Amino acid sequence: MPFQSTTQPRFTVQQCEDLFEAVLINDVIDPDTHLPEKIHLDYTQAQLLECYYICQQVWEMGVNRREFSQLVKKVYRQRDLNTEDRLIYKHVRAKFKQLRFAFANFDEGHKYPKAFHGITSLMGFLQDSFKGGQRGAVARSAILLRIFLTKIPFSFVERELKQFRPASVESFQTYVYKGIDFIRSKLTKTEITARDFHSIRKIVSRQASFYVALVILYPSQYHNDVFRHLSAINGMMGRMHDDLVEKEHSGAQDYHADTFPIPEEIKQLLSAVVNSYARS
Repeated sequence: MPFQSTTQPRFTVQQCEDLFEAVLINDVIDPDTHLPEKIHLDYTQAQLLECYYICQQVWEMGVNRREFSQLVKKVYRQRDLNTEDRLIYKHVRAKFKQLRFAFANFDEGHKYPKAFHGITSLMGFLQDSFKGGQRGAVARSAILLRIFLTKIPFSFVERELKQFRPASVESFQTYVYKGIDFIRSKLTKTEITARDFHSIRKIVSRQASFYVALVILYPSQYHNDVFRHLSAINGMMGRMHDDLVEKEHSGAQDYHADTFPIPEEIKQLLSAVVNSYARS
């Protein structure tokens, strides 16, 4: 049955603020993380749905379509943003990303909603463009994003969210283990492409987004330890991926064809995660 947003918030403002603050540090590199010996997925469907609903509430409370459209208009005119506006932009994008991850994790189809994914990806491309000083790309991306943010196109984004279908526990577990198996297969290779590297990072990011919700909803040392470990990997891989994208833009490396070894530190952290996931 499609999810229908309620008029009464399911979670307190404090819980939503705490979640967002935690989302903002989901790529902090902590050298002293301690990963539990086993990572389990023994959660009820109700718990999984709470993780989804709080992400949706953070998005609903924190994203104003008209105000964000004006910010994108400013990007188009100036081809850049000042420090304060860049932070606002980053925060809006973070809320989109967190809900996109939640939809993939907890919807029965385990896929990003197409329109929602499109607008989130475009936000990322625009951000990369103005950070990299690519004025032409900034203009093109800003125009497209403003079109997405007009009333009718954005209504398709909202409609997709209403078509959310709760995943069963079994479906959720299968989805997570499929991602872990993908990482395991890439760790056996001597070298991988930047595309594969990015695919691994997306799996890590989705799991980090799950555990950050658990940290807020079901606080425990266990949930915090898993989240911090995944965040460290996410941060390391994110910084390296930025370098890979820069090499692609400069022509120094082909993102899809050229291969390279996974740095040993990242490989060890990923191996620890893969070996910790316990199938029941």
